[in-house]
Amino acid sequence: MFQIRLMKDKDSGESKGFAFVAFKSKEVARKAIEELHSKDYKVLMIWCSNLITRDMSLFFVNFFF
Repeated sequence: MFQIRLMKDKDSGESKGFAFVAFKSKEVARKAIEELHSKDYKVLMIWCSNLITRDMSLFFVNFFF
């Protein structure tokens, strides 16, 4: 992983339930999606998807929980 951005409500500071994770390699991003998509974590279900960005030097994955 290169960067993680957990999205929070600006007023309460509570998590909005999703995060953006940047990877330096497309292959590593794909593997993260394969390993984590539809997996249970504690009481949460994790959903993952690719994000297409203009910056092709980083590969982003959107995680919903």
